[in-house]
Amino acid sequence: GSSGGGAQQPGVSPRGGSPQRGTAPEGSPCIFQVPCSSGKHPTQAMQEVMRVFMASDVTFKQTSSFAIHGQARDVRLHAEVVQLDRGGGFALRMSKAAGDEKQYRELCTRLLADLKL
Repeated sequence: GSSGGGAQQPGVSPRGGSPQRGTAPEGSPCIFQVPCSSGKHPTQAMQEVMRVFMASDVTFKQTSSFAIHGQARDVRLHAEVVQLDRGGGFALRMSKAAGDEKQYRELCTRLLADLKL
């Protein structure tokens, strides 16, 4: 007997990316999304967000051209300027990273009232 010894291809192993840690709390996260006026460039919108954060004593760190992480007291939030699917416009989206839901909502309401988008 002859044996046909074919070499087997090794399975493709997943790349060593960083695993997503931290589970979202039960229920959907509270996300505030506000459309930017059509004439405002995303860079201008981001500058406006930083201005309002500073005026409201929210410490923040810019993590990319269109995203920042902010913190006020025990609430941490993420704010980013995103492109909308329809119409090609932009919007500001704020989501809670950590902290009390009620304080987060109050903070976002206050910030959004001051924003001139």
